[in-house]
Amino acid sequence: MKWLNGLMFVFILLITLVGVSAADVSTCDDLNNIRNDVTATYTLTSNINFDTDGGNCSNYTTGTGWVAIPDFNGTLNGGNKTITGLYINRSAGGTYSQ
Repeated sequence: MKWLNGLMFVFILLITLVGVSAADVSTCDDLNNIRNDVTATYTLTSNINFDTDGGNCSNYTTGTGWVAIPDFNGTLNGGNKTITGLYINRSAGGTYSQ
């Protein structure tokens, strides 16, 4: 019976590890926070417009603008949504950098 409990524990652990869900990205700050975990899975859940969304989006639309996310090795599912108004005024870079 102990082996059955151990087997059940392993089964539950595997389901937990495989069933990791994607983090929602719906604001410019959410997009920026991807840099905190560059290996995770993300899903864009709404259109993000840096020109009109207000809030902290203005932090990314003036001066040198968006700072590239280095070494992004995760997944970003666009979910048929768009990112517009992203401003980059740098000699190198992009949304993600390598």
